[in-house]
Amino acid sequence: MRRRTLPNIHVPKSTLRLRNVGLLTGQIIFGVFPESLGATYKDKASGSPGAFGIFSCNGNNIMTTSGGGMIVSNNVEALEKMRFWATQARDPPPIISTAKWAITTASATYWPVSDADNCGCWMNACRRIFDRYVAELSDIDGLVFMPEAAFGRSNRWLSVITLDAARCRATPYQLMERLESENIEARPVWKPLHLQPLLEGCSYYAHHESGSVSDRLFTTGLCLPSGTNMNQDDQQRVLECIRKTL
Repeated sequence: MRRRTLPNIHVPKSTLRLRNVGLLTGQIIFGVFPESLGATYKDKASGSPGAFGIFSCNGNNIMTTSGGGMIVSNNVEALEKMRFWATQARDPPPIISTAKWAITTASATYWPVSDADNCGCWMNACRRIFDRYVAELSDIDGLVFMPEAAFGRSNRWLSVITLDAARCRATPYQLMERLESENIEARPVWKPLHLQPLLEGCSYYAHHESGSVSDRLFTTGLCLPSGTNMNQDDQQRVLECIRKTL
């Protein structure tokens, strides 16, 4: 019988719940954590609750090799098999041969161990940027920052706000356009998958009968500049523009 897998994206809390399901049903839990590297949930590091943790290293993530990613697991045998598949399923030398189907991968970049060691420094830099936004903008009526749960620690990969249109002088998109006019890049919160054209017509089940959380966040949310190469003067420009607009 084919063994099934349960993929889970981003949320360690859900991964821990799914792990219990997997133990009861014999299913394997994959946790996909493209932007949560360095974050914790109940002292569990992001990527560790499931059988496998998958991280993206694309250019917009907290650490990057410009592409590709990595998998973490305590299952050494499975990791060796994945490495085998990722290198054209070649048999060991001296005679190289391929006897199994595999995915051919190519990489032009490498992730030095020193970069992994710097993860904490980058995460702290992201948190300092977020903390300054909070200190400077929290008094604006209708502006709310993404909260941090008491049972975990966010990496603050992005500094995200929501705006109440009934209380603010601008919508998220109007604020984004105002920032753009000052050559400052901001972006909406990620568009929910069920709103993507590719999934048009597919069933979607909202979080609550009263409404969809992801739809609400997409409508009211905005990601502020959060790059760790942003200096104090850069962030001051962002803060001044937001205050003038709101």
